[in-house]
Amino acid sequence: MMNNKKYLVPLLMARRQYDVANIMYDHSILDKLFIDSYYNPSRYWIFRILDIICPKKYKLQYLKYQPKVDDEMIVSSWSISLQFRFDLWREKSNVNYLAQIKAYQSLNNLVVNYLSKNFNTNIYSLDTASLEVFRFIKSRSGDRDTNLVLEQCVAPRYRQLEMYRLFKKNGVLEDISDWERHCIELSKREEAEWELADKIITPSPFVRDSIIKKGVNRDKVIYLPYGFKPSKRKEDMLCFVKEKFDRNKGKNRVLFVGNAGYRKGVHDVIEIALVMPDVDFHIVGAIDSKVRGELPGNVTYFGKLQKDELEMQYMCADLFLFPSYLEGSALVTFEALSWGLPLITTEEAGSVARNGKEGYVFSASMIRDMVDKIRLLLMDEKLRYNFSINAVHRAYNFTLHEYERELLKLLNDD
Repeated sequence: MMNNKKYLVPLLMARRQYDVANIMYDHSILDKLFIDSYYNPSRYWIFRILDIICPKKYKLQYLKYQPKVDDEMIVSSWSISLQFRFDLWREKSNVNYLAQIKAYQSLNNLVVNYLSKNFNTNIYSLDTASLEVFRFIKSRSGDRDTNLVLEQCVAPRYRQLEMYRLFKKNGVLEDISDWERHCIELSKREEAEWELADKIITPSPFVRDSIIKKGVNRDKVIYLPYGFKPSKRKEDMLCFVKEKFDRNKGKNRVLFVGNAGYRKGVHDVIEIALVMPDVDFHIVGAIDSKVRGELPGNVTYFGKLQKDELEMQYMCADLFLFPSYLEGSALVTFEALSWGLPLITTEEAGSVARNGKEGYVFSASMIRDMVDKIRLLLMDEKLRYNFSINAVHRAYNFTLHEYERELLKLLNDD
């Protein structure tokens, strides 16, 4: 590499399995990783006991907090983690911005304490979790160049606020006052970070354009799509698609995968299913009990599934429906494409699918248009086959390897 900038990375919770920090470590550009939860039996003796007495399902909850980084490069604080979770539980409402901001500030304090003795102007951090560190760097750097990289991993909060107000207008939600306060308060931090950041990385054109729309200099807002880890080779997936279309088929099946509920458009999935009783719809993921009570007879709900069970759902589906109202970039859409599933999705979902190539992309809530295209693809097997082959090719352009290559170019760019 031409440059060898070393980055500090503050990260609350195991965001995308620490992929950015792991990439930096592998390429010797990680200075320190600051985290809350951290599984390391050598550092925290309590895990030696928990590993013996805890059932597997509970062990999995803390085993995910294992960055692939040498221990001496990690600064961790379980007290921040436990306090954060306690504050979330105590609030018992959608107004959790207080808990989030408190946790972000505590983690930022760890970083600032380190910077007071080991000053570094290269920071990689996430939206709403970076403000105090960015301010400290700017106040100390003087005329020196800084490289404050902000990853805006979700849609801006003003977009979230628009979504909740739309839900209220359409009768999906009755009271959004908690969500309004949540979005407004986090917007203040978010927009202050945009002003301080030298680069803002966005995972989708929707997120990028939403930031620019608020007046941020477009030259520092960069689109860098996420990558996924394929479960099989591309050639195997292409063979699978061809064999799948050669087999005799039964009833058509449309798949939706996503935890949460209204934000990911599960209510639209139900409405679409109601007008398509001749099609089976499968819903995978944790959804609200109220939503589960509204499911029509042609919708089967599976809840959360293990990896092999989820892969079986991808294998047996004909289409992937993901009518999300708000994402950064939904990784389930990458997985669906890799299995050769044409997408019916939204611009807001941040998918890499191209309209008319690997599926059809709409603005959120365009249910009638989605129904028309679902019917078209289910009726026209040749079109669906072409989209399926395109989907596999498209997905394998966005692997973790490709993401790593582009990220490193960006981080080492002067």
